[in-house]
Amino acid sequence: LPDPKLRAFARERADAFHNGDSAAYLASLLEKEIATSLGTSSDVLGLILSCERHLARHNLEVIHNYSVSETDLFARELSLGIEVCGEWNPRDEFRLIRTLADTNYHLCAKHLAVVTTDNMPDHHFDAIRSIETRGAIPNLTTLRIREFGPYLEKLPRD
Repeated sequence: LPDPKLRAFARERADAFHNGDSAAYLASLLEKEIATSLGTSSDVLGLILSCERHLARHNLEVIHNYSVSETDLFARELSLGIEVCGEWNPRDEFRLIRTLADTNYHLCAKHLAVVTTDNMPDHHFDAIRSIETRGAIPNLTTLRIREFGPYLEKLPRD
């Protein structure tokens, strides 16, 4: 670690929690990072990080959209807009449909995905998926985070 303060902090933590074994300390940090990025996520930031990790594993550049009217992430090479959903309330449906429709319009998305946590209750997941099955957004796929990687593999690249 090039920063002396950071190096000293890492040594202190390694001493306190891993009997001075820096490698064990760094390995524990990596395990936590991987679990956060690839594992079950319960919050929006965790979902975004998980989606970014899957996109990176497929060598896809991600664009972060900080506009309320567009999806959270956009993968230009796939023309894929990704909106994450950590929780669901039926009152959110109009906002979600509008976000997806605006992304279709502004970014000319060929594909849209709503990605939820793996542990989202089935009735909430089914409520989100009903947007897809009703055909309200024709290019929409609703997925749990564990399905996102395999979904990316099936999409054609532009």
